[in-house]
Amino acid sequence: MTPREASKPASPEGHQTPPVPFVKRNSAPPTKSQRREISSGIIIFRRTPEGPNFLVLFHGHEHWTFPRGKIEGEERSFAAALRETREETGISRSDIRFVDYFKAYENWTFVKNNQKVFKTVIFYLAETTKKHVRIEPNFEGYCWFTYREASKIFGGVKNNENRKVLKQAYDFLMHRTHDVKKVRRSGTKRSPMGHGTMGRPSVAPASHTVSEKSAETREIPASYRGTSDPTLDEGTGK
Repeated sequence: MTPREASKPASPEGHQTPPVPFVKRNSAPPTKSQRREISSGIIIFRRTPEGPNFLVLFHGHEHWTFPRGKIEGEERSFAAALRETREETGISRSDIRFVDYFKAYENWTFVKNNQKVFKTVIFYLAETTKKHVRIEPNFEGYCWFTYREASKIFGGVKNNENRKVLKQAYDFLMHRTHDVKKVRRSGTKRSPMGHGTMGRPSVAPASHTVSEKSAETREIPASYRGTSDPTLDEGTGK
């Protein structure tokens, strides 16, 4: 079963994937003549016997992304990441616990309307116990992937930045787990994951949480191997 079959009826015959703008990865910082766009998001994971499972959203046309979106006006990146994650997945501040001292960045340039744009996405890392999420209508599905599975769906040169932040998150978690095991052997109690906001002011919980019964479960088979197109999120944060 394909991802589209797993989530909603197939598109009419002859539907083609829209062209992808030119993208250059790992770009130098923008010059004064370049436009800058900033987004932020959260890499969310669940603990499982097979290791951390990461939440990845399916846009359709073989495009996968972490929850993320534009920073609006004078909004801070942390607040924007919470807002976008809540809007895209229904997962609110009260549903997650942030991992202290983690922040990762994606950087690339692309051409839009004949203008070169420098794009940055800021990612935070958080744990949840929720398995079912409620995705926005503009997404076609979601899946909880192991690190190895997520690395495969973020395949190809154009997804180098996606794989980079995924690996940073995974390595960070594995390092924390290793440190906790050492501490436990020494007889000292310590929590394996922090739950602060990495120096940001505390954010009030959202007014609602998504119940397990009302969640729209449109999961994608874990055996599917697709790719992600970062240019789908072209924010204009300041």
